[in-house]
Amino acid sequence: MGAASQPKGTLKIAYAREPETLSPKFLGGGGAGEFAWIFNSTLTYFDYAGTPHPMIAREIPSQQNGGWVINPDGSMITTYHLRENARWHDGAALTADDFIFAATVYLDREISTVNRSPEDLMTRVEATDPHTLVIHWRETFPGASVLGYQQLNPLPRHLLEEKYRTNKANFSIGEEWTSAYIGSGPFRVERWLPGSAITAHAFANWLLGPPKIETIEVRFIADRSAIIANLLSGEIDLSTSPAVRSDEAVLLREQWGQRGDGYIKTWETRLSFMDFQFREVAGWQRAVTDARVRRGLMHGLDRQGMAEVISLGLGSSAGPTLCSPRWIGSLPSTRSTPIWRLPPSRRPAGDVRSQAHS
Repeated sequence: MGAASQPKGTLKIAYAREPETLSPKFLGGGGAGEFAWIFNSTLTYFDYAGTPHPMIAREIPSQQNGGWVINPDGSMITTYHLRENARWHDGAALTADDFIFAATVYLDREISTVNRSPEDLMTRVEATDPHTLVIHWRETFPGASVLGYQQLNPLPRHLLEEKYRTNKANFSIGEEWTSAYIGSGPFRVERWLPGSAITAHAFANWLLGPPKIETIEVRFIADRSAIIANLLSGEIDLSTSPAVRSDEAVLLREQWGQRGDGYIKTWETRLSFMDFQFREVAGWQRAVTDARVRRGLMHGLDRQGMAEVISLGLGSSAGPTLCSPRWIGSLPSTRSTPIWRLPPSRRPAGDVRSQAHS
């Protein structure tokens, strides 16, 4: 590796909470994912546009490449071919056995996890060789080819198997989950000062190449006002939601916009929506039971205008579907629920409403 590609510099980040652990399947709460991506790698990941990419996997399984087989009874098989350069932070190879071990742990009812989805849909996880992972599914799961955050995250079998076999009651407790954490992500834990900060150093052997930044300092600042003050003073470089809310983001945008000292990056992660009232309550309008009326009202709404007011100009209106493709595959409630697409009417909202009175 030449000198020009060496990691350099320090990025100072402020988060509002200190994590209890750095392992994704044991890490819950708002903003938890930010810690997970620093210290862990997943089979695949989604970019901010919702496009999936392989990470530990060499490619995304598909029917075209033979990696995704759907049987007539709805059961499935997905085959992930793993990168041979994948390593844990202690230098040990990351292999299919680490995923098999992880599946065993996550499905063990004696071990507490954030969730057991989608592992609870898997009937068997096996390896045909150290770099080929085969997952058998009992039913159709749309996200089977894009497993990512909190979905079959690998565990270092060579470090944790003995504790799992002999001390299940305390398996997810201990320094191996915090200050001595061995992950597979772009940064490794160098120092953890409880209640204060984590210092992380670039992992030169990360599977996608060494990070561009040498050191990350994660500071725990519970007071949002203090985070804003630190951002404006340049004491920290970065913070994210939920530590920074919409009103604080607007304040930063206004002040930074005048001086050019920083910028706000936004992306949609959840939906806010209104629904029609179908119960006969005070002021209820029976007309809303007519689908044509509802369609006319929807076409008459300035959805983008509403989104700008509600999000203080930071968000946008939803597209023609209620969820992006990545959400459809990851939400348990959608596994057996049809997702309906409503084509936009070619007529003005007034014409749609008038049709309802004909």
